[in-house]
Amino acid sequence: MMLTSTGKAMCDSGFGERGRAWQRNKIDYPTLEAIENAPQVEWDAPVQWYTLKRDSEFVRRFKSKAEAKKYQNKDLTGYTIEKETLDSKDLYPTVHLYHHLVESLDVDTLCDTFNQLPCDNWDSEKAYGVSLEQEQWLEDNGLVLGDTWNSCNGESNLSQTLQGCNVNLEGDESNFEYPTYILLQVHQGADVRGGYTDAKLFKVTADSGYFDTNPTVYGTIDGIQVDTAYDSYNVTDENGNAVPVTVKSKIELYTV
Repeated sequence: MMLTSTGKAMCDSGFGERGRAWQRNKIDYPTLEAIENAPQVEWDAPVQWYTLKRDSEFVRRFKSKAEAKKYQNKDLTGYTIEKETLDSKDLYPTVHLYHHLVESLDVDTLCDTFNQLPCDNWDSEKAYGVSLEQEQWLEDNGLVLGDTWNSCNGESNLSQTLQGCNVNLEGDESNFEYPTYILLQVHQGADVRGGYTDAKLFKVTADSGYFDTNPTVYGTIDGIQVDTAYDSYNVTDENGNAVPVTVKSKIELYTV
């Protein structure tokens, strides 16, 4: 699905050879080995900034004190240089979609059969990326289509947007937030409003029973245990406190 071309529609504003997700994926992951070796989590490398102020008012930011001083020397009056504080909240981790899907989903015979069905039209009114014939097949096989969702409408740290529909077995009255199956589309375009693959059926195998589009990131920074569990977004210690970071810090982040 991550290699599936969703075309170059005029409303999809990607440009060049890497403008759309399917183009980038085909370049970056020419083999299965390449995508399997991709890191589980990537993050913005910490950059030390120096803020130049004049009479306590912000002027410019520089990546070195020397650059700030060079600019300052044009006129020494009222200038101060402040070294900005770095901490773990500056890392902004991104979870690689491939690894997250492999960790959270699987396929069984039902999935394999559905995923081989042709999808000539997205005319189902119960799920995105599904035809009426596919919808009927799901219902004939005892599956009930529930809530639809798009990961861009909430907090998500995944490397690509997903669109889905929660699916449960007929007679299962459990909360559809914890579905047995999901119909999943991968966003392969540039503009999030279009450029999705056909929906494929997967069985949810995540330990939590919940397919999370904002999975928790774990790791260490200079030997200190950190994660994103405190507020589901920032990298902090267990009490929600940011951990000091430098450009030389040893940072290891992962999802499992």
